[in-house]
This record gives sequence, C-alpha cells and structure tokens, in this order.
Amino acid sequence: MRRIVRGMPVGIWVLLGILALAATMLTLAQSNAETRPSAGSAAPSGLRIFATLARSAGFDLDSTRDPLPRFDQRDVPVVVLIETASVSDWIAEFEQSEEEKAFEEHVLTFVREGGTAIVGRLSGNFRKASIDARKRTRAVAADGKTSAEVSVPTVLPDLWVSDKSLISRVWQTEGGAPYLDVASVGKGRLIVLHDWLPATNRFITEADHAPILLGALQKLTPPDSRLRFLEAAWGNVQEPGILDRLGPGYAAGWGQIIVCLIVVAYSLGRGFGLAPLVRPRQRGQRDLVEATAGFYRRANATDVALKAALADARHKILSELKLARGTEWAVWSERVPEPLRHIYREVELASHERIRPQDAIRVAMDLDREVTAFIGKERIASRRKVRSDGTRRSRF
Repeated sequence: MRRIVRGMPVGIWVLLGILALAATMLTLAQSNAETRPSAGSAAPSGLRIFATLARSAGFDLDSTRDPLPRFDQRDVPVVVLIETASVSDWIAEFEQSEEEKAFEEHVLTFVREGGTAIVGRLSGNFRKASIDARKRTRAVAADGKTSAEVSVPTVLPDLWVSDKSLISRVWQTEGGAPYLDVASVGKGRLIVLHDWLPATNRFITEADHAPILLGALQKLTPPDSRLRFLEAAWGNVQEPGILDRLGPGYAAGWGQIIVCLIVVAYSLGRGFGLAPLVRPRQRGQRDLVEATAGFYRRANATDVALKAALADARHKILSELKLARGTEWAVWSERVPEPLRHIYREVELASHERIRPQDAIRVAMDLDREVTAFIGKERIASRRKVRSDGTRRSRF
C-alpha cells in the first residue's frame, strides 16, 4: 500500500522539495550574476557596505528612483551607470536614449551651477567582472607619495567629460590607467570613479578599496554633504511598493507570515488540491467505557471506584481459596497474609467515603499488588482461557 503523508503521496512531497531547492539555488545564482548597485542591497553587487561606511564617516544618505530628482545645494548625486556592452564590441560613438540624455544633462546642470556629483560605470556582467577583479595592482596617488593595493580597473568608456584638459588625476595605477579623477564642470566638480566594482559589497572589504573611497569622499566633497544615490541611472525607475517603503524588516516579516501559513496548512493535514477525507467516528464499547470513567472522574466518585476494586479483589481471593462467593470476611481473612488483610480493610473503609483521587489510586494499586503477590502472576495468567472465537475470558 502506498504510503500517504497528510493526504499527499510521499513522492509528490519529495519532488516539491527538490523543486524548492532548485528554485532557491537558481535565485541565489541569479542574484550573484545580476548587477544591482542599490545602496540598500546586501547582494554582492550592492552598495550597502559602502553606504554604511559613508554614514559612519559622517555623511547623510538618501536614495531616489526619480529620473529627474530635485537637488539641494548640499546634495552629492551618486551615479552608477551599468555597462551593457563589452569593450571589444564597443562602438566609438555611443548612442544614448532620450531618457539617458535628459538624465545626464540634468545632473550636469546641477554640477555647472556649483554642485558636486560622483559618477562611474559598473560592468553589467558582474560574474565575469568579479573574476577579473581578483587580480591586484598598485595604485599611486597624484602626489606620488601614497600607494595602495587595488583591483585592476576595467577599461570603460569615458564619462560625460569631453575636454580632457579639465580632468585632474587623483589615483592611477602603476601602469598609468585612470582609477579616480576629478573634472571641473562649470562652477562645480565631477568626481569620476572609472570602475564602481571596488565599491560593491563583494570587494569593498578587500585590498585598500575602503580607505581610498572614503578618503576621496572626505577630501573631494563639500562639508555636511548628503549622498543621494540615483537608482534611475542603472534603470531602477520603478515606484517602490509598500514593503519597500516600510523597509527590509517588514519584507522579512511578510515572508515569515507566508511560511507560517504554509506550516499551519501542512500541520492541519489539508492536502493541496485534494478533497478532504471524511473519517466518521465509530461509537463502540470503548467510548462507553471512557464516557463512564469521565462521568465518575468529574463527579469525584472515588468511593464507587474503590468498591469496584474491592469486589474484584474479593472475587480473586475467594476463587484462589476455593470458597463460595458469599463467604464472610471472618472466615477467609485468617487464611490470607497480614499485608493483604490490612490493605483490604483500608480500602474497605475508604470505599465508604470520598477521598482524594490520588489517595484512591494509591490504595487501589496497593491492593492489586498484594492480591497479585498472594495469588501469583503465573496462576493469574494460567486462569485466562481462549474461547473458540479468539476472544479471551477470565475465570475471575
């Protein structure tokens, strides 16, 4: 017979478990491959650690999905552009969409009026970029006195600055590749981080990435700045839902509620997609016995129970002594041991009044133990005979 677990075959539960495990593994793998540089994301490509370090350094932080947000004078827009094409396939003339052009002009207008912005690119193939970033090189500051160990920067197209004479080098590799630049745009400045990969959660704690990035923030941004992460730069222009507005804690709580509902449904034995099994309760002799016992228990009728135990013990003793059922106490009491005679009298006295249930259980068990010791377990077992229909019968 096929084993059934909560109304569903075991094989189906095993397949569902394998499916859930595979979906979890695929989700985790997809999160590692997809580039989502959000300031609140704890994924490998997120910037949550970078944002936390900046907040610890005294910066205020904000994040917006508005394609054309309004800026205050103390705002420092943080722009991360996702590079979707490889360097070998890159066309020199990069064609932007109208939305991208409007976004770029909006940020540059703020910079020209005296603002400060941070802009850089990040590879869209995060898995491949992560493999390449395992290589290390030395970076040298503009003064030539400070050096640090960094990941080899990915060569990406130039960013928003056409006049090279306006660019000042802050950090570069020993091979001369740009790492961190500052460009003068109008009255403001544009901080160009050529590769955002060292700022992601996976790499910011490695090498000397964190000291370089935080040092550049403190040195190149105005005092009392607020970093505003513009998520629309990498395509996240979707309006946040209610869980996003409430925060990650509420999202985790919602997930726990869903898991709890699944566990409750499983514990109740409700098979998914199966009709509930109707199991009518069969009334029989056991229900009658339990009902009678429950009635006496609620009534605290210990005297009735002790009288029944006393009658059973007397019947067994008289049967062992081969005496008539109505033999008086004075006749057979002298033929039994003193402990049995003593406990029999104690139970007899207790059966005329209602004592506590625990006391009644104690004296009844003592009486049964003494009767068994007097007659013997073997003799009691030998007196049970089997009827022809297979049911047992006791001579007592």
